[in-house]
Amino acid sequence: MSQKKYYKALGLTLNSSFYQPVRFQEGLISVTAAFTHCVFREKRDCLIFLFPFFFFFLSTVINESQKQQLESASYSSRYALGLFYEAGTRIDVPWAAQYITDNPCIRFISIDNKKRNIESPEIGPSVVVHTTVTFGSEHLDSDPAEVQQLILSHLERIVPSLPTPASIKCQKWRYSQVTKAVPNCLGQMILHTQPLLICGGDGFTHSNFDGCIDSAMSLAEAVRSHL
Repeated sequence: MSQKKYYKALGLTLNSSFYQPVRFQEGLISVTAAFTHCVFREKRDCLIFLFPFFFFFLSTVINESQKQQLESASYSSRYALGLFYEAGTRIDVPWAAQYITDNPCIRFISIDNKKRNIESPEIGPSVVVHTTVTFGSEHLDSDPAEVQQLILSHLERIVPSLPTPASIKCQKWRYSQVTKAVPNCLGQMILHTQPLLICGGDGFTHSNFDGCIDSAMSLAEAVRSHL
């Protein structure tokens, strides 16, 4: 989903100019933040935000105690690399995904279409690579082009039979996994009550699928109690 469609789904209008005031109109709440210009088209009873994506967006709404709680959470960082191939390309490895334990750069490799069981002669395969946390933190502010070449050099040594991809995408994963969750919160935090403004995500639990489910259940119960 594009950024514009994402905001439209929230009932927001996205302006192309960044670093403009954010205003929640129609009697909801007024916010000023270095984000983008958004305006509610209609009144909402409840808004649920995922942490940490909206932390800076909410920084002028929350009180100092809430801000300190949210700031105490920490995340690991890593890079993800995607290699995309033309239809008909064969990737001859006997696995769909593999954890790498003896490489300082790469932690995980998957043949993504095979892992998802969606192999098709009409769709080219793709390879997804995740780096180690150590590599991610050491190269967090490095030039993306240089990081991409480093990852590719390690990947070539691990899987030398990989064909040349049609395109490559290197993505910095600044907030990869929760290493320290927001304290004293059972899966969510209510930031504002009129209207209900609530924040959730695995940043309030722990970084795995169960953590996401735990937060979702907590969010649902908080919303149910409010309505």
